[in-house]
Amino acid sequence: MPDEGIIFASKRDGTHKYYIMNDDGSNVQLINTSGLPANAKIEQAPQWSIESGKYFLTASVNGIYDIYSMGAGGGGVVNLTNTPGLTEEAIALSPDGKLIAYIATEAQQDIFVMKVDGSEAKNLTKFSTIYANLVWAPDSSRIYFNTLRAGTPNIFSIKPDGSELTNISRGPGVDGGFSLSPDGKQIAFDSDRAGYNDIFIISSDGGEPTNLTNSPEVRDTVPLWSLDGKHIAFFSDRDGGRDVYVLNLDDKSIVNLTKTPDVFETISRIFFPSPWMGLQRLI
Repeated sequence: MPDEGIIFASKRDGTHKYYIMNDDGSNVQLINTSGLPANAKIEQAPQWSIESGKYFLTASVNGIYDIYSMGAGGGGVVNLTNTPGLTEEAIALSPDGKLIAYIATEAQQDIFVMKVDGSEAKNLTKFSTIYANLVWAPDSSRIYFNTLRAGTPNIFSIKPDGSELTNISRGPGVDGGFSLSPDGKQIAFDSDRAGYNDIFIISSDGGEPTNLTNSPEVRDTVPLWSLDGKHIAFFSDRDGGRDVYVLNLDDKSIVNLTKTPDVFETISRIFFPSPWMGLQRLI
């Protein structure tokens, strides 16, 4: 495995599989998942850890969800959780490569953290509600996530030891998809707090958010920062179909990047140092 690349999903051979390619689109290779159990279904795109030299992913076997690690060639598969009574999913690797945050569900949902070898799993939240979209701070000091803990969907953060649970966005409506700035100081997020979906930014410590798009009758959602911190990509239907747009934070100009309203695109993080954290298209 190289230290740079893009992991993406594609149906190019008729079935949903995962691939890796160079950042210029060359050297497309199928990610070998043959070491997983024969009837395993991959439920979350593999995440590559440069530090450990392994993929990490969620897969289900007969309806039981677990977290697996896997070598670059598909071998050395290890079931890290192996807990039939729990459903473990929505994994997020810490930037320092030491921890995995994930959501576990039994009678209730909670956020857990464990070491990348599967040891020392710890329940951070211990509160029955809904959790989603786990994102680590760049320095691995905090985990940010969406939750209904306050009664409406807000963005919270917590330390990986379970301390300092904080409501960051405190919105009266639905605060949805979000992305941390590369320096970890700001959060871009979509919200309907103005009566329609817009993209906002707020300090990662909380405070008063700023509406960046302010577009009535338009749905602007799922923002994603560029690695240089100068742009934010997001979905919008402002031209009649769902496309990926980019907002220049200096002059607030907005450009349609994809112009393919009939094609399904997803925005996702990738692990190479390019201007963009990722743009995926299901082919």
